[in-house]
Amino acid sequence: MVSYWASLATRYRRATHRIHQVVLWPEGDGYPGRFERDQVRLDYHAVNIPDDLEADTLLVSANPALALFARKPAHDLVERVTDRIAATEKHDDKLLQVELGMLVGGALAIQLVEALRRSGMNDILEQTETGREIARKNREEGREEGREEGYVASMRAVLRAAYGDIADLDELARRLADRDHSGNIARIVAGATVDDLRA
Repeated sequence: MVSYWASLATRYRRATHRIHQVVLWPEGDGYPGRFERDQVRLDYHAVNIPDDLEADTLLVSANPALALFARKPAHDLVERVTDRIAATEKHDDKLLQVELGMLVGGALAIQLVEALRRSGMNDILEQTETGREIARKNREEGREEGREEGYVASMRAVLRAAYGDIADLDELARRLADRDHSGNIARIVAGATVDDLRA
């Protein structure tokens, strides 16, 4: 903040401009409005959002996503925030509001992601850090599911080759693959009976 103040002070002359810095603490409990170190002192206005501002006030502001940090959010707050984000004209401003909304975390962030998807804003969501994290997890889960299905398919093939088309082929293949894929294939090759495998 001191560095930012200094860059503003060198750009704008004191005779025609005053610098007012405001720090927003979305979760509250922020530091008071003074920074002091060595011989530097910077005064700023601190706003603890949950304590100082109402959700309705924040909803009509330039940063409607901050309303999600209200102490007692209304039941439809996420939908109202999503509507305000959707109504934002500039792409970068939409992106900023989504990123800001994700900072709330927990259930509200999950609800916001779902509401953004329902509102057709996947393109915005995909460009956020949270969206990229969701995509990464989905890819990993897809790879894991693919690997598990591969184990089941190979177990099914080994069972069919050894015992033919038994009645519970799919169920038994899944159970044996889940428990100990390699060990159960070794048992089949060693001549275990179907009853032994089912036990």
